Amino acid sequence: MTQRAIQWGIAGQSGRSSNSNTGELVNLYAEGRPQNSKSPIALFGTPGLTLFSTLPTSKVLAMRSMDGVLYALTETALYSITSLGVATSIGTVVLSGFVSITDNGTSLIFVDGTKGYTYSVSAGLVELTAGDNWYPGNTVTFQDGYLILDRSDTNQFFISNINSTTFTATDFASVNGDTSDIIAVISDHRELWLFTSFAVEIWYNSGNADFTFERMQGA
Repeated sequence: MTQRAIQWGIAGQSGRSSNSNTGELVNLYAEGRPQNSKSPIALFGTPGLTLFSTLPTSKVLAMRSMDGVLYALTETALYSITSLGVATSIGTVVLSGFVSITDNGTSLIFVDGTKGYTYSVSAGLVELTAGDNWYPGNTVTFQDGYLILDRSDTNQFFISNINSTTFTATDFASVNGDTSDIIAVISDHRELWLFTSFAVEIWYNSGNADFTFERMQGA
């Protein structure tokens, strides 16, 4: 990786003054400035990275390790990569922008807000469609055997059948503390975090027969 000193203007934003602008250190760390001091600081480099693999297509949108195999996604293909960095194309995809990826131990699933795909060694690469009771989602996460996705442009989320990449039309729910759209779902320490534009709700696996997840009251 090429070492750069400071990349000014994170995410295209700039401060009121270039003298006090924020910056992002890449492969460097700052040392030597006491708190509230105006004295200069020293930037020390960290070891660079060794090139591991170059894919035939670009750009890399997401990676995931499953069952000891590294998988990488570009805008047009899914690849498996050996421990020696040798990439093999598994199949073609159509993806763009931010891609969210996870697995349930035997199958990958990845989404970009418009399209979604699954992959397993036994079933191969499969594009999800409305006929699969699947809806476009921005993010996907995994908990207790369930794949969990937000439904794009709604305040709903839906789950897979347990230990499966198939879906049932009635297995969905809505956040009830906020009416804005869910923009991301994350499983952390067996808690399901549902992020909307203005709030966060935490749900958990209650084992309810009608719908597995319930809101954690008071969280």
